[in-house]
Amino acid sequence: MMWFDSKNPEWFSPVRNTSHAAMQPIYELSLLPSYAKHWASGSLQSKEALRRENMQLKSQLIHAQAKLQQQDYILAQNARLQGILSTTKPEQFELNLAQVIGTDTNLLRQIVVLNKGAQDGVQVGQTVIDEDGILGQIINVYPNTSRLLLITDEQQSVAVTVKRTGQRAIVTGQGIPTSLSLNYVFKTSDVRVGDELVSSGLGGRIPAGYRVGRIAHVKDTQADNFRSIEVTPAANFIDNAYVLVLQDKLIDKSNVGFDSNGG
Repeated sequence: MMWFDSKNPEWFSPVRNTSHAAMQPIYELSLLPSYAKHWASGSLQSKEALRRENMQLKSQLIHAQAKLQQQDYILAQNARLQGILSTTKPEQFELNLAQVIGTDTNLLRQIVVLNKGAQDGVQVGQTVIDEDGILGQIINVYPNTSRLLLITDEQQSVAVTVKRTGQRAIVTGQGIPTSLSLNYVFKTSDVRVGDELVSSGLGGRIPAGYRVGRIAHVKDTQADNFRSIEVTPAANFIDNAYVLVLQDKLIDKSNVGFDSNGG
């Protein structure tokens, strides 16, 4: 048959075509394991690549969000610093910019630590403000740092004047950064919610004319003749990263004139 096929191939062509057609499904079945192996390998590699790409994109997104948060914080700090630096300089004081670098170890006290000390001219008793109002007074000074007692401390008080009426009173801290109390105000006194309180300078500890707070709530009690008054502080006691230390200006005695009588 092979000899006849070689001599007359057209005789056996139909048989050959039928045979090849019958064998085609067998060939395909024999290749299925190889196809399945390649498909599984490609599918796993594709899923692994997608997983890695997904993790990389998530990491990039987290880094981008972290950078945005940092940029927002920096922009807010820059805006606040510009506000502090634009504070009008009083004629009798130099404004020494300082940074809050820590808090006191006693959590019951409203005390913060500044990065300016004796080498920068900081002295005990100097008043510290921000762009909105009075923060407190320096109570301890070291060569490169100092401790600031905030007016929100329970042992701190400020003599104030009601700006609208000129009435004098005392503002005392309550141990929290969001509220002060106005003391020794009679029930017959003319005080209202929204009245602004400024330092009066009485006693000479804190200079006059600086904002202390604004009356937030007025309540008459039956226990005595005084009113219970809550005050919202003017200064920022929560995020006070930068502050200003009021320092007396040095007077150049060489420019001071004398009269003919030696005065």
